[in-house]
Amino acid sequence: MLSRLLNTFGSFGKPAFAVQSYSVAGKKPVNEDSLLILQKKKVALMLVADGVGGHGHGDWASGLCVEHFRNAFDKTNHLNDPEAFLKENTLSVARQVWQYGQEDPAYRNAGTTLTGFLVIEDAYHTVNLGDSRSYLYHPQKGLRRLTKDHSMVQEMIDAGTLTEEESLTHPYRARMTSAIGQPPDTLRLDIKGPFQLHPGEWLLSFSDGVHDFLTDSEILKIVQEGTENTAQTLVEKSLGQGSNDNITACILKQNRNPV
Repeated sequence: MLSRLLNTFGSFGKPAFAVQSYSVAGKKPVNEDSLLILQKKKVALMLVADGVGGHGHGDWASGLCVEHFRNAFDKTNHLNDPEAFLKENTLSVARQVWQYGQEDPAYRNAGTTLTGFLVIEDAYHTVNLGDSRSYLYHPQKGLRRLTKDHSMVQEMIDAGTLTEEESLTHPYRARMTSAIGQPPDTLRLDIKGPFQLHPGEWLLSFSDGVHDFLTDSEILKIVQEGTENTAQTLVEKSLGQGSNDNITACILKQNRNPV
């Protein structure tokens, strides 16, 4: 089983933020999920992109997405407008993927979700497109979902015709209503913030390989254990629950005494 274990809490030697990430191909031959965690000084960018399209094209789309943001983050010295940074770069990637699909029919169905955070000191913005998810964990207040899926089942939940529990096994649960790969002018991009990141809180982002097989209460139970392997545990628990998708989990929190 192919897996990627990136940074764990404390691995940077007391930077402003501590992170965990874990990603596996699961039961699929290729991991089409891509993740990105970058930080400099008191700024951090954490993203999860879940590629769709098969035949390596989903892998290409999600990889293009995170590499675009990597380059943009590296070139930016001052993020005075976090919302503009997230919006402009998401739409730029969307135009690239869409245009490539128009030029090469083999890539016409290629696309990717995008979810995650841009954190500046103790404030954060969320970005979301598709059915990956981001959460906030507070030790006393529990787990709160920060993003809403762009999916057919979410629309049914909003309409009151489907429950959260029923959505986990619904045959249309993988059908998205908006994602990178669609015409850019039709995207339903959600960017929200700024919100304050309080001491002890965690920011979490997952591909649907996690939340399609773990309920929010199950995710909370794992997160409450607070280990240095929480991201890995979430992924492995999803596998144990029967997930047959690529699975990615990323976690970020503030270090108490950064240097």
